[in-house]
Amino acid sequence: MGKFLWNGGPMRQHRSSLTKRSRRCGFTLVELIVTIAIASILLGVAAPSFRQAMITNRVASLTNEFVASLQFARSEAVMRKTRVTLCKSATVGSATPTCDNSASWEDGWIVFLDGGVQGSIDGGDSVLKVGRPDSGNAVVSGGTNFSTYVSYLSTGVGSGSSASDGEFTVCIPPEQRNISISRTGRISVGKSGCSS
Repeated sequence: MGKFLWNGGPMRQHRSSLTKRSRRCGFTLVELIVTIAIASILLGVAAPSFRQAMITNRVASLTNEFVASLQFARSEAVMRKTRVTLCKSATVGSATPTCDNSASWEDGWIVFLDGGVQGSIDGGDSVLKVGRPDSGNAVVSGGTNFSTYVSYLSTGVGSGSSASDGEFTVCIPPEQRNISISRTGRISVGKSGCSS
């Protein structure tokens, strides 16, 4: 019974050993330098992988947005039973965006009901969707058949120059995605590399 007293010796000795142990906690200077050196090496190894992962995510995101716009244009053409076009535009931020043959695909694009002159917003045409890719170093380019626009008829197949097979490329060096569109309107995506 006596050894459990608050004033007793064993309790006081236990408290004293805890205090000594807590004074010894912490890092020495050598331990701290070694820890920082190991952390620096790990960071040096991980940084390039992280940068590559960021590029891969940006390419995938831009490709997905572009493919979603193409699929949207095709499905709207079928649903509305009219021609729907996706064209490149440098004025996607304005209240009345227009198609612009001198723009680049990475500047942005417009999906619209195309009842008048094919590939051009005119008369009763109405804008359905606007695509705005990020403002980084991405390059989106269409092949010969898709240099300025892609049109879909009410059957879901391409119209005009879009009636032939073609391809878009989305490049953020060193990653590239190839968006292939068949003459029936089917879309497929593949990977490859590109340079700046």
